Amino acid sequence: MAIERSLVFTKPGNYERYLKIFGYFGMILGNHSRTKYVHINPVPREIIEEHYQNLRELPIFEPTIEAFVNPINGGIVAAVFYGDRIIQRARESIGDKDPQKAEPWTVRGTFSKESMDLAWSQRRYLNNAIHASSSLEDAEREILL
Repeated sequence: MAIERSLVFTKPGNYERYLKIFGYFGMILGNHSRTKYVHINPVPREIIEEHYQNLRELPIFEPTIEAFVNPINGGIVAAVFYGDRIIQRARESIGDKDPQKAEPWTVRGTFSKESMDLAWSQRRYLNNAIHASSSLEDAEREILL
């Protein structure tokens, strides 16, 4: 059994619901351990720009960055989860990036009713409730940030 780590954080605009989101995530995930939750508000611009570097050339990059750095959105609540195959298990329990395609029992299927197509066509931030690292490499990079 190889223990992996994954960065998991609630997206901006979910601060009021973060305990429910993380509680639901933990319930779906089952046995796990994690670091304590850390509330970050506002998120430093340079960190979130580095985190979302893959969106840099897309029209949604700036709206996404602004959502994270604007303190009115409540910031994020982050934790590092540890466990066997935690990255795969976390991704499965969180659901599809597009909440409209996420299974109803997943975190995104439960806590976000956004449409990726609509958000992107309007060139605005997609609030899909939660983030989890997508690979071992991403997890290590994100945790360092």
